[in-house]
Amino acid sequence: MNRMDEVKATDRIAVLRKREQALRIAIAAERDRQERRAARSRTKLVLIIGETLLSQSAKVPDVDIRLRQLLKTAVVDDRSRQFLASQGWL
Repeated sequence: MNRMDEVKATDRIAVLRKREQALRIAIAAERDRQERRAARSRTKLVLIIGETLLSQSAKVPDVDIRLRQLLKTAVVDDRSRQFLASQGWL
């Protein structure tokens, strides 16, 4: 391999490394977008399900009883329990 071939090979490696870096950045950005999209979907689910449960709880006594029982057993975080108690749910 002569000097010219070595320079070309080094240039090709540099170009490939730049592409690799650009791909890593693009992959990280796409992961971030997907994570944000998943978080928005989860938040939307929580809001829809929560609104439905609250609405039905106000209308259907059995739903209210079961929801209160579920909250008593499922919510273990002290701050969440205190909040629920202050709102009359525990």
